[in-house]
Amino acid sequence: MNKDYTLLRPFDAEKAKAGEPICYYDASPRTLAAVPDSRNDPHICVKSGDGRLGLEPARHFRMAPLAWVDGKPVYKGDVLYRYAGGYYKTVTHVTKDKDGCEFLHFAEGGNCYLDGDNTDLTWTPPAPKVKRHQRWLNLYANGTFYTFDSKEAADICANDDRVECRLIEWEVKK
Repeated sequence: MNKDYTLLRPFDAEKAKAGEPICYYDASPRTLAAVPDSRNDPHICVKSGDGRLGLEPARHFRMAPLAWVDGKPVYKGDVLYRYAGGYYKTVTHVTKDKDGCEFLHFAEGGNCYLDGDNTDLTWTPPAPKVKRHQRWLNLYANGTFYTFDSKEAADICANDDRVECRLIEWEVKK
């Protein structure tokens, strides 16, 4: 799946100074080395992956995502859903094990192995579960009614004053 780099969050000098990762606008990682003291200077000093330092315009940088899901960047606090089970998880951070495998961690507990696009996470909430109900009503001219689980039961219990036997149906979302 193609990554949508336009969804990267804008560069935030305060967050970057606090240690949050940054990246170039194409998502290649960079390390903040220094921010000029002058608020009028739009440049920052960054270290590239090969260790070179450079002074570049801050507008070229974005906040680095923790991961990518469905081609969109994932940041701390984002809510993701699982394909299996349909429950949500709020992202907290990413860790790497000794083999370099990345795991996305969640506020509700647990983690998810990140294997490129092969993850069971999605941005799309699951469709609500719907339980369908139906009852049969015996309606009478004096305004009374009685409900039954089946038409057969309604017919058996009806008396000669019944005006109508009507099916009612409704859904309850869980």
